[in-house]
Amino acid sequence: MFTDTQYVVQTGLGYKLYGYQWIVEKPLAIIQIIHGLAEHSGRYSHLAKHLNRAGYTVIAFDHRGHGLTAENNQELKGFFSEECGWELIVNDIQVINKTIQKKFPDKKIYILGHSMGSFLAQNFMIDFRDSLDGLILTGSNWEPRWYLVSLSFLIAFEKWRNGTRNSSSIIDHIYNLTLNFTYRKDHKDYGWISSDLAEVYKYSQDKNCGFSCTTSLWEDLFRGMSYIFSRQSQEKVREDIPIYILGGKEDSLSHFGKGLIKLYESFKKIGVKDLNFKLYDGMRHEIFHEKKQQEVMDDLVLWLNSREKS
Repeated sequence: MFTDTQYVVQTGLGYKLYGYQWIVEKPLAIIQIIHGLAEHSGRYSHLAKHLNRAGYTVIAFDHRGHGLTAENNQELKGFFSEECGWELIVNDIQVINKTIQKKFPDKKIYILGHSMGSFLAQNFMIDFRDSLDGLILTGSNWEPRWYLVSLSFLIAFEKWRNGTRNSSSIIDHIYNLTLNFTYRKDHKDYGWISSDLAEVYKYSQDKNCGFSCTTSLWEDLFRGMSYIFSRQSQEKVREDIPIYILGGKEDSLSHFGKGLIKLYESFKKIGVKDLNFKLYDGMRHEIFHEKKQQEVMDDLVLWLNSREKS
């Protein structure tokens, strides 16, 4: 029986990160999950147990300002840090990664990043290129840098107007309008999350999901995205790393799959040799919380097995 076991890791500055581990004996490999914006690692329990049954150990942590980490450190939700928050989170991912390496020195580590976590995962791959053996991106996107820079001006103004530790009603409105307009009849805020309305309801009732984020976190996110999509960063991407990109064809975050196609093409242009891509018809942003989530999880296991059992 696979269980959710809480796990704590201390950073070099004494700060504690909280999350879960799902351990199997003699694992084929380790999956390190990086969750998305305004959610938490506990939502991946069903995926972790599915991976456990296939022979993989899974470890996931809640970011600063999210889930167990925010609760146990008595932090403000939706807030990373006064400054350099994005870089701090990337460093946290490295701290966890080093812990995994020490615990499982002879095992490969695959990074699975969802949504905001997919951008953090790409940043981690760029900065710590030898610390992972494969990259899995779900609910991701690609945006031109001019678009990211232009939105950064609005975020900077809202940060000046509201302060670093407060949210912005303007940013929240733009975020909701951009992502949920097409699905507003399903749910006034979260219809874009999944076509499974039971999952949408669960998300809406989860106290650790869907909260407003601070202006400083938005600034961190867009700065991080600008960094990973820069020419200098793209040149640092390893051509030999296996990359698997998955997403829903009805995901408004990726402009209904178009952004994922551009992301795939960007890696192809770089020359990544082991590159796989799949868009799922009828699925929205959270493909692991869709009606046909079993199909997605099975596809992930097949991809992993083809690299670990070949």
